[in-house]
Amino acid sequence: MSTHIHGVQEAAYNEFKLNDRIKNRCKVNKNATPRVVFNEECQMDRKSSKNIQFGRRQRTYQRCQRQGIPRNPKTLDEIKTYLEQEEVLNRIGKTLHCEPKMFYQQTVITALFAYCIFASESILTNLPAILNMRIDGTFKVVPAGPFKQLLIICVDVSGHSFPLFYVLLTRKTQAAYMHLFKQLQSKWKLTPMTITTDYERGLRNALRMHYPSAELVGCWFQFIQAIRKRASKISGFMTFLKTDSSAKKLYRKFYNIPLLKDDKINIAFELLKQEASSFGTRFNEFIKYFHDQWILKEGPSSMSVFLQSHRTNNLLESYNSNMKVRVPKSEELIKSNDYAKVFAGGTQVYAKRKKKYRDRDNFINTHQLKFEKGKMSVTEFFDKMGELEDCDVYIEDDDDDEIEMDPLCMLCITNNKTTMLEPCNHLKFCEECVNELMVT
Repeated sequence: MSTHIHGVQEAAYNEFKLNDRIKNRCKVNKNATPRVVFNEECQMDRKSSKNIQFGRRQRTYQRCQRQGIPRNPKTLDEIKTYLEQEEVLNRIGKTLHCEPKMFYQQTVITALFAYCIFASESILTNLPAILNMRIDGTFKVVPAGPFKQLLIICVDVSGHSFPLFYVLLTRKTQAAYMHLFKQLQSKWKLTPMTITTDYERGLRNALRMHYPSAELVGCWFQFIQAIRKRASKISGFMTFLKTDSSAKKLYRKFYNIPLLKDDKINIAFELLKQEASSFGTRFNEFIKYFHDQWILKEGPSSMSVFLQSHRTNNLLESYNSNMKVRVPKSEELIKSNDYAKVFAGGTQVYAKRKKKYRDRDNFINTHQLKFEKGKMSVTEFFDKMGELEDCDVYIEDDDDDEIEMDPLCMLCITNNKTTMLEPCNHLKFCEECVNELMVT
């Protein structure tokens, strides 16, 4: 006798079958991430997938995919041996182009530190003669084991930023960075014109040694974050700023000091220092910190982002945040597949900047030029910069929350966009056009 399933029971049964199919695919498919498998199965059975949430079942799918995978290498020697195996190289050590090229480059092990270099040879062989580079590190997506940081080195090409090197490092010391950049320079002759980084001293010292002709630019966002963090540690200072709007306005002027040319920064600091004296001793500890850390230790030339096309590393910060979602911290060996999917082939960090960020840049550039030509005083410049909305907290998350104004498929321009692309997670095409593309 056949069982007749009604209403809620039928829906629950279909959800169970869909979930079972996803788990079975995860067991046999080691190259696609659980998220990709989940999306593909849900696309084929949309009715049953309405109440299935990936986040609630993610760990189950990951456990299914781990079945049959060998033990994760723990020591540096094991990692080096593992990455150099032919089967591993074919699976995660090459790019995803039609004609795969090497993505894994080498593992270097010394007595004090070690690092693994990953890079797309396709990008390396097509670099322009002069580069603008960005460098940022993250620890949130590093596999469990000896590595402590993933250093990402990007290059700007034709208005777009592309990851060039991914380096897993066991240490964040100047010696480790020196060794790394010497190794990179010996194999790939890079000629950066500008290098944008945060204010990590060991990293910046190593860059100065290996690229003496490059202009080393600090990250304006990291600068703001640093002084906000220090200000919050001064007893009663933030409470005072909340209760006195004039003091808060003065404090925020310090955010905009890097927007000035380096030879004007000391003058601007002295003017703000003089203005702060009208508040008695309230600003004394903050002024001392700013003078010691930024005027003396870092120096005006390291701080200034005057007329820079990109004043921050927020593109990389956003990219790192995106990676954190796509490459879960809890995973180990599975993460190698995710790295290959996300990184290999030259992922573009961003496609188009939002209008509000372009307008902000135009606003800053216009008044920087006026100040440079003597049409504005330092005080007038700071007053204008004070008009910037939330200049201290913006982050350019172009990939995560870009609003797509046109709802139609980019190919047929008839059907609505329905299919989300990997890895960008943008809606670009309808399902019909995607199916045709897959067939061709």
